[in-house]
Amino acid sequence: FSGLELVDELIISKKGIIATLKSFFRLRSHQYLYAVNTSHLLSPRILFLNRFLEASIKISFLNESYKMFSRHVKFDLNQDHVTLRYQAALTAMSVNTDIADYNFRIEPVSFAQAQQKMKPFLRADSRVIILNSFAGARLRNLNADSTIQIVKKLLLDQRNIVVSVGNGNDLPLVADWKQIFHHEQWLSFPDQTDFAFNCALVQLSDLVITPDTAFVHLASALKKKLICIFREDLSSEKNNQIWAPYKTHFKMIIAPFRSEQPEDINTFQIEEVIDAANVLLESDF
Repeated sequence: FSGLELVDELIISKKGIIATLKSFFRLRSHQYLYAVNTSHLLSPRILFLNRFLEASIKISFLNESYKMFSRHVKFDLNQDHVTLRYQAALTAMSVNTDIADYNFRIEPVSFAQAQQKMKPFLRADSRVIILNSFAGARLRNLNADSTIQIVKKLLLDQRNIVVSVGNGNDLPLVADWKQIFHHEQWLSFPDQTDFAFNCALVQLSDLVITPDTAFVHLASALKKKLICIFREDLSSEKNNQIWAPYKTHFKMIIAPFRSEQPEDINTFQIEEVIDAANVLLESDF
């Protein structure tokens, strides 16, 4: 948010009674035009802040039974793409959403660091593939076998360079996997694990491969070719619709449900990922 021109000030309101009261006393000195609650989930602290802060128009996602809100953003929680709810919130604030799109700013310092790290490995014909194996939920992670098989097959093409990304907890696992399959064109940078650096690596890439997690949306924001792996949806909540990539060229791989591996994403076909990678890397769009 701090990188967006429309943001004048960013205040982080932490959880807890004391932190909530501190935020309230800091915020109550202003009269606001709009207050937007961007989740359909309402905790006591959110209800408190919305109830007692002064705003001309208070907007909520769903929750029409709460009279403290003057406008309500409506959408299908189980079907509609996540961007629709935010576009509807902008519409409720009389903002034109015809040109609405993801907007993300790469930090120049991080971009320079990523360029410096990658420079020794790049040739004129190099194709950089970002491979993220990790998601917020353990059973959405690509395991060691899936990761290694993808890397092995991608590196059969000598033009390809695979860069594994992750945080400080993830990259030690990658280091263990690289001992199982060592290749000079399978890279990771365990000394650079912050999100800004990972974002810069994505900006430098030709293709991103990731399970259903934030990197899907980062790649969309940066308009990168993308392969995303989603679990098969058997419930009414369709994650592969709600959290699908947005306005970028992508191939979605569905990991089929298997009773012996419930919730595990590693039921997908490796060859399907490789075939999609070859098509996307060779395409001109």
